[in-house]
Amino acid sequence: STENGREVYLYLYTSEKGSGIKWIQGTTADSFEGVAEQAYYNPFTLLVPDEVGEYTLHVRVKDGAGNVSETVNTNIVVKNDKVQLSGPLSGEKLHLTRNEDGKPYVITDNVLVPKGETLVIDPGVEIQVQGAFYIQVEGSINAVGTEDERIRIYGVDAGVDKWKGINFMADSGNIISYADISGMAVGVYGYCDLDHVLLTAGNEGYALGEGSYKVYLIGDIRDSEISGVVLNRNGSVLNSRFSGDSVYLERVFVFNCDFFGSVNAKDCFVNNCTFSGESCTFDSSVGVNNLFEVSIMTVKNCIMRLTTFNGGSLSLSGGFWKNDTLNGCSFSFYGVDSLVESNLISCEDITIETSRSRIASLDMRGNYWGDDKTVELDSKTNDDNDDLSFIFDYNDKDKSNFNVGKVLYSGYKKTSIEDCGYQGKDYGTTGSYSGYSIGDEGPAGGLVFYDKGFYSDGWRYLEAAPSDAGVGSFGSYEAGRVGTSVLEGCGKYNTDALY
Repeated sequence: STENGREVYLYLYTSEKGSGIKWIQGTTADSFEGVAEQAYYNPFTLLVPDEVGEYTLHVRVKDGAGNVSETVNTNIVVKNDKVQLSGPLSGEKLHLTRNEDGKPYVITDNVLVPKGETLVIDPGVEIQVQGAFYIQVEGSINAVGTEDERIRIYGVDAGVDKWKGINFMADSGNIISYADISGMAVGVYGYCDLDHVLLTAGNEGYALGEGSYKVYLIGDIRDSEISGVVLNRNGSVLNSRFSGDSVYLERVFVFNCDFFGSVNAKDCFVNNCTFSGESCTFDSSVGVNNLFEVSIMTVKNCIMRLTTFNGGSLSLSGGFWKNDTLNGCSFSFYGVDSLVESNLISCEDITIETSRSRIASLDMRGNYWGDDKTVELDSKTNDDNDDLSFIFDYNDKDKSNFNVGKVLYSGYKKTSIEDCGYQGKDYGTTGSYSGYSIGDEGPAGGLVFYDKGFYSDGWRYLEAAPSDAGVGSFGSYEAGRVGTSVLEGCGKYNTDALY
């Protein structure tokens, strides 16, 4: 099954039974005249006519002594029975089923799923995109494959690495599951949930999102592998791998993922992840139990817990850090409000550039600084006010700028602090579950309204106070503080930052 003008190869499986065959010839012409002999191998590959029609295939073989066999003949049919998709879909073209022969559908122009309609794609369906076309979904898509029968959408001919992705216009009702989507210049974007999806962009294109107008994918991603540029917003990403050069995340809950390219995360909650690309930027986010092995790291106004940085140049400003491990890091900028009870091992000197008008004292108390720096710390008698050779701050005012903040370093540890830094992918995924369901009465007498789905950092559920608790019974006040987040799961870290 093919189309006019496309090269089609026939694979001929033969059986050599000891007669010493060396050469083979095959043709659909009337004779073997001008047909080159090919070295015998199995299977034998033959280019057949590229026009639809019925042909007779002739095959013969020759042994090493030059003896030629009789000719064997069979009929072959070249036909075009693919279903073509283009324009607004309607009728049977809104339900793509896998036929007995497994023939793919072919997109020959831009496709529209009209408003109010649902395109259903069954397991095992293949869709070829023949040019730089796109699929626009104003209705919805339900594309659910299975582990054994995955849906495949890919470019052919002029569509290889050029087709323009899938644009979801409606704000709900779209799902792609157990599917392989590849060869896009523009990615999957708009409102859609993905799970068990392999997305591969072509020629460093977009796997998720559209770059010209910075349109993001808005939805949840589960158990997927993404290769290409990613723009993702307002969703969650669980148990997935990202191998593209650039990933941009905004207001996303990220759990148990691996990133092999550069990452930009803003207003995110990132938990149990590893990063090994060239660079990362975290802005106004919360990070818990993550491993960074990147060359350049920028962190602005974040809460960081149980995080390990192995090497690299760090630019750190604002925020609150605790129980972290920094190994062999250098600091292009240091202005963290609080980095405490952490290990800083074989790190380069710290120069404070934060002005005293913003913050007079930067809290670095209770840290382990490594054996060599501990010797120097032991020699000091005036805690938090002595000049240290590896910290340039207000205490160095006689040598440098006196209008910078002062580092508080008292309570330093003389040995490495245990249970600091990245604890591995299993951290927080096990624990005793209380077995609450949404709507149950919780232990405090309120209503269980949120289940995180896993136990981490001491909690899994959120409980609403009962109505008779009264308004403001615990006292309240308004406080604006950097390093806090509006995302689900961040309440405890916001509280730590505020108090």
